Amino acid sequence: DVQTRVQHYWRDVGTVDAFYDANMELVHVNPELNIYDEQWPIWTYQREYPPAKFVLDEDGRRGMAVNSVVSGGCIISGAHVNQSLLFSNVRIDEGSYLERSVVFPDVRIGGGCVIKRTIIDTGGVVPSGTQIGVNPEEDARRFYISEKGVVLVKREMLARLSDQWKAQRVRAVPRVDARLPILTTIRVHCGTGGKYSMATYIGRYALIALFTIC
Repeated sequence: DVQTRVQHYWRDVGTVDAFYDANMELVHVNPELNIYDEQWPIWTYQREYPPAKFVLDEDGRRGMAVNSVVSGGCIISGAHVNQSLLFSNVRIDEGSYLERSVVFPDVRIGGGCVIKRTIIDTGGVVPSGTQIGVNPEEDARRFYISEKGVVLVKREMLARLSDQWKAQRVRAVPRVDARLPILTTIRVHCGTGGKYSMATYIGRYALIALFTIC
C-alpha cells in the first residue's frame, strides 16, 4: 500500500515448520499480520465465547500469560503461558508451563505439564505431568518432530498416551497378601470391554482403596 506502506501479507504454510513460524509471528509486538488492525478486519465465522480467564494468584500456581495471544473461552488456572498462541476454549491446569507453543481449540492440559515448541491438535487431552519438547528422544517415540525440532502432537497420539497412563495405573494396584485374611478385594464389572472397579476392604466396612477403570 503506497499510502500506509503496509506490504501484502502472504505465507506458505505447507510444512509443519512454516505453519508454526506463521502462527508464532502473531505473538510478536509488531507482527506483519496485525489481526488488531481495524482498517483491515478479518471476516469469518467464530463461535461467541466468554472472555479468557486467569485464576489463582499464589507462588507456583499463578495463572498468567506473557507475550502471548489467548483466545476467548480459555481458562488458565494457576499455569504460566509464555510466548504462545492459544486458540479458543483451551483449559490449562495449575502448575503447567507452556513456552512458544501453538494450542488448537478445545485442548485440555492437565496439571504439572511442561510443553515447549509444540503444536497440539484440536480436542487433545494432555495427561497431568506430561513433558513435551523437553526430551527429543522421548518425543520421537510418541509424537512427530519437524526438521527444526517443532513437536506436532495429534489427538490420536495423546489418546494412546492416555491409554498407556491408565495401564500403568492398573499395574500399580497393590496385591493382596493371601496371608492376611482380614483383607478382601472385590472386582465389580461396570460395563463391557473389561471395564471394572476394584476395592479393598478391611473386614466388612472399612474401605481402604478403590480403583476404577471405566
